[in-house]
Amino acid sequence: MRRLLLLQALAYAAATGCAFGDDPPHLGLDDVDAATAADAAGNPDARPPVDAGPDAPPLACTLVPQSGCAGRACDLRNDGTTTCRDVTSGGVEDDACTAVAQCAAGYSCLNTASQGSCLEFCRDDGDCAPASGSRCAIRLSDGAGNPVPGGVFCSQACAPRSGAGCPATWNCAPIDDAAGDFTRCVPAGAGGVGATCASVRDCRIGHLCVERGATTTCERSCRVGVAGDCTGGATCQGFTNTSTIIGGVEWGACQ
Repeated sequence: MRRLLLLQALAYAAATGCAFGDDPPHLGLDDVDAATAADAAGNPDARPPVDAGPDAPPLACTLVPQSGCAGRACDLRNDGTTTCRDVTSGGVEDDACTAVAQCAAGYSCLNTASQGSCLEFCRDDGDCAPASGSRCAIRLSDGAGNPVPGGVFCSQACAPRSGAGCPATWNCAPIDDAAGDFTRCVPAGAGGVGATCASVRDCRIGHLCVERGATTTCERSCRVGVAGDCTGGATCQGFTNTSTIIGGVEWGACQ
């Protein structure tokens, strides 16, 4: 039985995916990462505006660790300057948001496929939890696709089989990266096992969009070598060209 093939180039405007055989990948994260792809496409809604009040000047507060805002949150404007903002609710990485004020201090609201979640600012992986799948790997870009200074965030540490660690109704995708594999939350679709898909967004929580020859279908995420992750006679197949390993666990899809 053939193993899965994973092909991905994580520049966040590049494709990320897995497939059977030698066919192109279809995880489809190339067009859902608000930190780059939506901004690079000129989408002004890729990140809700940081509202610090009418004509509020930039303030030299600190993002990591948070300081300089006296009970408010230090956040980043799209021009790379920092400012203090209000916090209306203390959203963290497993919370959805529609405005930056809904995220706790140290977090900001980034959109993914027109849905927002709170992500934590970081300087490097040490500010995240790489053993649990969270890496300092999400980068904010301006409308021209240029990185915004300081606009770096931890990915969500989430569970690919259950979606735990993501906002409600979001899926958790294991991502292969040369600097270290990690997990990333994306809005989930309705497709179960065998459903036709164009990207992981078409699949239910706990599923990936996998290519089989000329067709792409949703298949269950699974842990290679762990009995019981797949049912109905299917087995968990890893990736042939690069193993996706997070916290010592190799991830694949049921085949």
